[in-house]
Amino acid sequence: MKKVLSLALCLMMLASLAVAAQAEETITLYMVESLTSPSRSAVLQEIIASYEADHPNIHIELVSPPLETADQKIYQMLANGADIDILEVRDINVGMMTANEYVIPLDDYVANWADAATLSDSVEATATLVGDAYYLIPYGFYRKMVYYRSDWFEEAGLSAPTTWEELIEDCKLLTDPEKGRYGFTFRGGSGGSGYYNMLLLDNLGEAALDNTQNLILADHSGTIYSTETAVETLKQYKDLYENGSPKDSITWGYPDQVQAFTSGVTALLIQDPEVVASCEASMEPGTWATCPMPQGASGQDAFFPGYAGWGISHCCEHPDEAWDFIAYLSNPENNVKFAEVYSTIPIHVNAADYSEFFSTGAFAAYTEMDNRPDDYFFSCGMFKYERNSAFGTTADPTVQAYLMGDYTEEECLSILDEFWADVIE
Repeated sequence: MKKVLSLALCLMMLASLAVAAQAEETITLYMVESLTSPSRSAVLQEIIASYEADHPNIHIELVSPPLETADQKIYQMLANGADIDILEVRDINVGMMTANEYVIPLDDYVANWADAATLSDSVEATATLVGDAYYLIPYGFYRKMVYYRSDWFEEAGLSAPTTWEELIEDCKLLTDPEKGRYGFTFRGGSGGSGYYNMLLLDNLGEAALDNTQNLILADHSGTIYSTETAVETLKQYKDLYENGSPKDSITWGYPDQVQAFTSGVTALLIQDPEVVASCEASMEPGTWATCPMPQGASGQDAFFPGYAGWGISHCCEHPDEAWDFIAYLSNPENNVKFAEVYSTIPIHVNAADYSEFFSTGAFAAYTEMDNRPDDYFFSCGMFKYERNSAFGTTADPTVQAYLMGDYTEEECLSILDEFWADVIE
């Protein structure tokens, strides 16, 4: 009996030690997102739970700072060496993050990743733009298209615009302040200068640009802001604001844009694909539609897909485990699941095998643009420069001040030109 009790006691002690050892081996990975939203965080938690069920020794703690301050929070955490393993890296800050060595290269992991075989060309083009290495795996792409009130257009006898000139005239015709209706969903606040850049690039066209850094002219004689086209485009842009947009849109940011369009204040919105979900949730079927981006005076439209994705922090003590989760999160099935909720363009060429969502309905505008490469040309922003993350803090208030009458065209463009002038080779 003593031997039996002794053996039982030993087995209990071994079991306790095994449980303790397992507890000690549990690895917690801290994952910090930037472009937070309740629905997006929910689908991330769902994928995390599925991964943890198959990997009981891994716990992933999702940190979701408020959207408005998320990037600043991430920078602060990285600079202070805080516990952060997986983080959201964006096109606007990847240059800064790599320059400060906040993220590690992922090339060796990608080379051995089976699902890399179905990645789209856009993934390599964007993810390796800075430093010629993978510092992130994009989770999807943001590419502008036109959302318009099809019922308003039909009522006015108008067709979806195909050029910027048509778009501006349509917006003027559809503006009726007495009815509380306006043509264009203008963005005059944070991010607003990007719409002026968009129009200017379209007016200049592919041949005029260095499309590896598209704010620079092809012959490197100056920036795009040094051209006469920039002056005329600025006047065109002001006409769109003053005669086809709500006056208070001079301060609008992204949430204001979406709210104005979905609530019936404005007739036309240019935005990324995530707005599809907002339209489907807030608008009656048949009242809205999408169409390709308009061409400028050049007869073309410049695009470079905005992107964001997941990288591994330089502070990470378990990079292999961090990569394993990124690979899981980024496989075709989970990427499509995430993209459907967040309405981004998936990263795998076989996405349609998992869902028809991305080849029909509102997303069909992207298929049309992809099938017209002469009209829609690939043009890369200034992402390789660390200062790119700060350009908006100069450009947005400068363009806003011009629209309010505080600057002339020449004064406004001089400030924008000066910001980039010293990078011209």
